[in-house]
Amino acid sequence: MIATASCGLAKPASMPAPRPGGRDAHIDGLKGLLILLVVVGHVFVERVDQNALKWVLYGFHMPVFLGLSGYLLNVEKLHRQTVRQVVAGYMRIIVPWALASLVYAVATHRIHGPLDMIGLIVTPYFHLWYVPAVLVMIGLVYVIRIPPSWWGGLAVPMILAGGILAGVGHQQPLLELTPLHDLLRAALLQKLLSLGGFFFLGVGVRARPREASAWHGGAALALGAVGLCGWAIFYAVPNPVAEVILFTAFNAGLVIALPAARRASLLALPLLAFVGRYSLYFYLWHPLVIRAARGRLAGFLPEAAALLGAFVLTFVLLVPLLLLARKSRRASLLLGV
Repeated sequence: MIATASCGLAKPASMPAPRPGGRDAHIDGLKGLLILLVVVGHVFVERVDQNALKWVLYGFHMPVFLGLSGYLLNVEKLHRQTVRQVVAGYMRIIVPWALASLVYAVATHRIHGPLDMIGLIVTPYFHLWYVPAVLVMIGLVYVIRIPPSWWGGLAVPMILAGGILAGVGHQQPLLELTPLHDLLRAALLQKLLSLGGFFFLGVGVRARPREASAWHGGAALALGAVGLCGWAIFYAVPNPVAEVILFTAFNAGLVIALPAARRASLLALPLLAFVGRYSLYFYLWHPLVIRAARGRLAGFLPEAAALLGAFVLTFVLLVPLLLLARKSRRASLLLGV
């Protein structure tokens, strides 16, 4: 989200484009696909462990999104920047995130005093944990100046430990059994522990070009696909310890496969690339539309039709607003366009 890398939702500093000044349509397409999966997951009202499709989606889409954010981070350029340059670069992400946090807080009556503003960061509304989480991890990479490839080596132990401490799938968080159990109330910390390692894995994958070969990518993608099938089985047959191990293995495979997956022609589809190009905007604002549309459609449509309608309306309403916002620099900054 800053510096020299377009971290998933990030604006400044992107991966080298195929031509000077251009955008990588495959990267935009991958971000677009992940955003569509995020929206699909948020359409459902059930908890993750109450809906099989949601269980499968939540088993991989955010780990891969975080992995992509790390993969797009240009660590060398980041380290050449001053703190002021880093902060200035990420203001294009911080400003719309702060506005979205305020809007959702007002809509859900979360603000009753000045101290509640701090809670918007520590316990962000619903989906808004992603932006501060990525900024925290970028900050760690900026401060801890180890070779980028080392982050990849540290990532898997971090993911395993985080899954046990903060909980993954049916795994009860180990922290709940300790005097530190109150820490889990901070949603940001819970997400950093359980998912943050995938960001660092992405940093490591970018630093090792040989992993981008077709063989490595194909093997990693196969591992991810097999693991995802196993994850689906655990929905009906819970096995907490095995879930943590499998969750780590198959998502690590998917992140390692990113250099190869980005070459898939499907990802260059204009629709996916469009959504991916404005991924921050769609990510920040889609729950507002879903929340309003789902309730109204459920009043006169069958459940499945109401959910599908809410998904479609999300883009039908957000795209025209995006096109209008693009005409104003101030509106673009505020809305994340």
